[in-house]
Amino acid sequence: MRRSQTAPAAGFRRAAVAGLLLLGAICSVLSLVRLVKASGDFAVLPGYARLSLAGLALAFLALSSSALYGLAKRRSPHPVDLRAGFALGVLGSLLYPPLVGGYSYGWALLWFAGLAALYSIWLLTRYRRGRDVEPRRRLLDLLAFNLSLTLVLLQLGLAAAAWLFPSSLLSVPGSADRLLASSRCPPGTVRFGFPCNSLGYYDEEPQSVPGTQVALVGDSFVLGIVPHSFLFSTVAEQLTGLRIDSFGVPRAGLPEYRIILGSDGLSVDPDIVVVAVFVGNDIAYSHQVRARHQGHAWLRAWLDRDQNLLWAVGTRLRRLFAELRTGRRLATLGEAGGSRGAANSGEAAGDYPWIEDYRLEEPTYSRPTYLELEQSPAEAVCGPESAAAYRSFFEDLEALAAQARGRGFAVLLIPDEFQVEDALWKANEAAPEWDRDLPQQTIGPWLDARGIPCIDLLPVFRGVSAEPDGGRHLYHFQDTHLNARGNRVAGRELASALQRMLEQRPAR
Repeated sequence: MRRSQTAPAAGFRRAAVAGLLLLGAICSVLSLVRLVKASGDFAVLPGYARLSLAGLALAFLALSSSALYGLAKRRSPHPVDLRAGFALGVLGSLLYPPLVGGYSYGWALLWFAGLAALYSIWLLTRYRRGRDVEPRRRLLDLLAFNLSLTLVLLQLGLAAAAWLFPSSLLSVPGSADRLLASSRCPPGTVRFGFPCNSLGYYDEEPQSVPGTQVALVGDSFVLGIVPHSFLFSTVAEQLTGLRIDSFGVPRAGLPEYRIILGSDGLSVDPDIVVVAVFVGNDIAYSHQVRARHQGHAWLRAWLDRDQNLLWAVGTRLRRLFAELRTGRRLATLGEAGGSRGAANSGEAAGDYPWIEDYRLEEPTYSRPTYLELEQSPAEAVCGPESAAAYRSFFEDLEALAAQARGRGFAVLLIPDEFQVEDALWKANEAAPEWDRDLPQQTIGPWLDARGIPCIDLLPVFRGVSAEPDGGRHLYHFQDTHLNARGNRVAGRELASALQRMLEQRPAR
């Protein structure tokens, strides 16, 4: 009776262990083929590096094959062997995001081939020693297995929570519709004394009016973290006399801009559409979202540091606790955007003195946290591996231009603060191969080739005279959003660009 009950379990263990080893062998072969063909991400590697990795893949294949051969000659593996394979797969794959970074199919294959090779070494060692497991090792085995199972269940739980209760803590690039639904301001929300309109935008109620009309689409830079009268769109509206309807949603990117423009922006029948692009996140964001729809979604959810909720939430909580340890109050600007305070420029200076004097503003983040937040976008858009991100970005930008066909269309390029403030760029410890001006040097010619006006704020911001401390202070204190000074400069440049566009193209 006991044999009949244990036989299915023994057969399952043998099949499971064999499956893990066979999967490792397949990963070794596939990675070896990609290395020999120099395809995918391996194409950028020099020949000697590909040759070394190919030798490593062959070694991984040999180990997996040896373990498979040993398994075929022996009786059913011990339960500890199956638990060890599960723990090694989970814990080993969790090391991929911090060590490798972004998801790459080729590197993922090689990584799993390496994990299978380690598992093969474990099995081959066990074959020699026999099936007995020391009590101490059995305890370590159970701890590793339970930890791995807990992490898997936690990842699944976080994914379910992110789906049911979307928030900034649990957010990952995903459905554009869901992001807009969770990030758009609730209608009537009062920010700096000014209520958001019925569509959830921080502006007056959108409507078609006589004369030239402009639709401005963007993210939190268009939403703004200043009173409404200080927004760059309001400044440009006052300087030109044009009607400028703002459609800004926090955390949005170009995929969301397409939905915003199609559903809301074009509803006012604008003569000109302006898309505000913040180079710090809009470029990389397009690539992240597009990558989710190019297959291997379940692998990306575990191996991509931007998709793995265990790493994403852990990083956000670490930053939060680091800020709490500083003893500062959090969300300084977020609180300022609440219902209290004035909406017009005449009264705002009293409620928010930092509007007129940047020296009175409290930092949003501590210095270490802010430098960490600035490091990632600098690498993503200025580093040598950013080409794929720009390709995805241009595909989305071309789709936006097609949506606006028949109307004036322009792109407003908002630089990241590390491009404007020399001290921040140096503090970022940028690698020598990073090009600080790469976003503008890449996007500008692309727009020129298609006859699309580019409103580049970088030279304008750099042209602002430095204050006595050497900074230009166009951004909130240790927060990458524009302050009132930055909005004023951006508003004047937007106004000049719109006037130039009108001189070259009569209103419809």
